[in-house]
Formats: sequence, C-alpha cells, structure tokens
Amino acid sequence: MEVRGAAMFRKGQALGSLQDVRGAMQCFSEVRRMAQQTSSVHLRMQVLREEGYAARSLRTGKRKMEESCRLAERLEDQQSLAVCISGLAVIQNRLGNIAASLNHFREAERIDETFGNDRGRVYNLNGAAVGYRNLHQYAEASTAWQTALALAENLNMKPMIMKILCNLQNLYALNLADIAAAQQWRRRCVESLQALGREPWGPECPICLQNLDNGEKVFVDPKCYHASHFECLPDGAGQRGPCPLCRV
Repeated sequence: MEVRGAAMFRKGQALGSLQDVRGAMQCFSEVRRMAQQTSSVHLRMQVLREEGYAARSLRTGKRKMEESCRLAERLEDQQSLAVCISGLAVIQNRLGNIAASLNHFREAERIDETFGNDRGRVYNLNGAAVGYRNLHQYAEASTAWQTALALAENLNMKPMIMKILCNLQNLYALNLADIAAAQQWRRRCVESLQALGREPWGPECPICLQNLDNGEKVFVDPKCYHASHFECLPDGAGQRGPCPLCRV
C-alpha cells in the first residue's frame, strides 16, 4: 500500500507539472483514500498540499493548503510546514492578497533559516521581495532580493540567480529610478546569461531600435530575459503580462 501510494503520488505530481489538472486530482484522490485507510496523517498532508497547487479554483487551493498547514503543525513537522506555508503564500499572491502572501513568505523563510534550508530561503525571500515591491516597500524588496541572490550564488542556482538579477534591475530602473544602479545590475544580468549559455540581448531596444543605454528606463523580463525600454512596452506587458516579443 505504501509503495503504491508513493508511486501514485509521484504520478499526480508529474501530471500536475504537465497541467493535467484532472489527471493529477484523480491520482491525489486515490492517494488520499489510501492515507485514510492507513491513518497516515503525513501522507494526507502531502496530498492536500499538492491538491492545493493543482486546484483549478484558487479558493479551493487556498482551503486545501491551509488544511495541509494545520496537519503539518499537528505533526510538529516544521520543515513540511515551511513548504506548506510557502505554497499558501503563492496562492494568496494569486488571489491578490499581497500582505497576507508577504507574511506567509516571511514566516516560511524564518523556518527555513532555523533548519539551514538555504534553497528554501532563496524561493521564499524572492516571494517576499515581490510582495514588498508590490506594497511599494522598495528598500525592503532590495534587501530581500540581495540576500536571496547571495544564497543562490553560494548554491550555484543559475536560473534563480538570473531571475533575481532581472528583478533587481527592474526595481532600480522602474521603482527607484536609479539608472546608474540599474545599469550595474543589467551588466550582471548579461554575465549571468552567459553563464547559462544564453546569448545576451543586443545594444538596441528590439521595439524602437534605439540604444538601450540612452538614459531611459529598461525592463528585463525575468521569465524570458528579453530587454527593452519600459516605455516601449504596450500596456499590460512587462511585469503585468506576457513579453510582447515572445509571448512568454
């Protein structure tokens, strides 16, 4: 039963990563039934957490993630609790509950720090920094991202390093209006792209074909790493929607 449940759980995770929500939820329902038969609270907690991620409805996902947090607390499993709280933070952010999301990311990061889980801290600090930025607390956002960057560099988390550098570039260019600092972060973005084996962007904005470093604000998309003048982006692009160049 335990082996079959673990295999079914992994299948559900795989289907969820492929966006097959229905298939994932069917797998998790079967695992939950097994957990009830064996009275495995830990397995129920894991299933609820994954169902929370996979749920089509954000409110359903929030409810399941909250229940997984309660079970982790009941088990006194602090490391699992940090994962569940981080998942709840992601859902709260998608629901637009920015302050609640920020508090959850901070709580999860504190737990991860206690247990020396630096990889978890990187993701939670990044989430907290996004929350700070969205609440216009830019100094706190910068501190959180730079702390996350130092941890990510120690762990050689190359894609995450690039994402954080993009976010720092955008913070200084768009929110703090510090063009000189933004240019320094942008140069580090180029170095990080090269470390990933990716071709850096050219000297021109791909939309207006003017020089990127002409003193205007530059946006570097943390999803696809395309760079352009912020003013050249159509409404809804950049930090709020898909890249207009590749639609990512």
